[in-house]
Amino acid sequence: MIASLILPILMGTLQAPSHLSFDDAMKEFLTHTKGQLKDDAETKAFSEHVAGEIDFGTLDQKQLNTLCSYGFARLDDLRPKIIARLDALPAPNQAEKARIAYTRAFASYSTPNAGKALKAALNEPGTEDLMNSADESQVFYVLFCCMQADKPDMPSNMDKTMNWLKKTDHMDSWDHGVMSMFYDWTKTDFPKDTALLAKIRKVCGALDKRSLDKGKLSAEDRPRVEMDYETFTGPALNGTLIGHKSPEIEFRWCSDPNVHKLSDLAGRVVVLDFWTTWCQPCVAAFPHIREMVDHYKGQPVTFVGVTSIQGADYDPAGRIDCKGDPAKEIGLMPVFMKKKDMTWPVAFSTKDAFDPAFGVHSIPHMAIIDSKGVVRYNELRPELTSEQFEALIDPLVGQASR
Repeated sequence: MIASLILPILMGTLQAPSHLSFDDAMKEFLTHTKGQLKDDAETKAFSEHVAGEIDFGTLDQKQLNTLCSYGFARLDDLRPKIIARLDALPAPNQAEKARIAYTRAFASYSTPNAGKALKAALNEPGTEDLMNSADESQVFYVLFCCMQADKPDMPSNMDKTMNWLKKTDHMDSWDHGVMSMFYDWTKTDFPKDTALLAKIRKVCGALDKRSLDKGKLSAEDRPRVEMDYETFTGPALNGTLIGHKSPEIEFRWCSDPNVHKLSDLAGRVVVLDFWTTWCQPCVAAFPHIREMVDHYKGQPVTFVGVTSIQGADYDPAGRIDCKGDPAKEIGLMPVFMKKKDMTWPVAFSTKDAFDPAFGVHSIPHMAIIDSKGVVRYNELRPELTSEQFEALIDPLVGQASR
């Protein structure tokens, strides 16, 4: 049916029907695209056809926001219509004015004006009340989309965001995860803005604690927010990891039966590689790690691949479901190690592979600990050359041999 509709649309021969209701137009869109606006000509043409069935002059803020969430604002012909309607909407109070401003930013997020639109939304007096309303998820999604759009404005936008997050207490786990991304973006783009980084840590850690203390998180969400809280208040983000005694890591299983926790390797230089079987970049780094393991064979250096229960084993032959059966997942690891020729120990941590104490937000993530148990390097990537790794490890080996 789509093909029979698309051809006349593209040829300009399809007569515009009388306007459908917004709900009926959305049903038509969802039926034929499954809610995904792909970057192909047919999908765009069909979406433009659906939008042509809608009387934009009747749409309210929530309906316009729905169009943005499905990607209609990415279409150059439709974005001006969405923004024009937003500009024409009445705003009887500050809260409604803020809602309109955030939907306008949402409509602009794929354009050079995104940073400016977000800044205008953040300046709205109704923003704080909106953040503590049922529309909170909408606001945070817009922040996620727009925050990096205009790098010069990012620090001031982030600072304003933190100011009204101070009083927010009801975010879900997705929003808490986005706050970690905000921190990473700021650290990457503005590493010298230590005051802003400290403010993000303080505000986000306090918000995590408020959410935990309220006791309203679901059983699924609570562990995620707990981990987020441990990250923001932990040593990696607060400058007490490098040059300090390493946090302990307890292992629920290790391929080396003599190793039950990280401190069992005291007296050796330890290279931790945080990874999972589903992480393709992690697996792609195995040959390089294998070379490094061979290079340090016979020396007081141990590489340990630290993972955690994921609910599945991503075997080279395909995904194996292990949900609710940790013993099954652990039992499959020796087979995975053999297939991938992993010549170094692998351990399942009792915590998460995204260990908050080491600030693991993305994997692969490596850390190096000296023979006295002090963390010397963190946030390393396997992309480092052998020479770069050796420059870090060799001096520690020399100290361990004394």
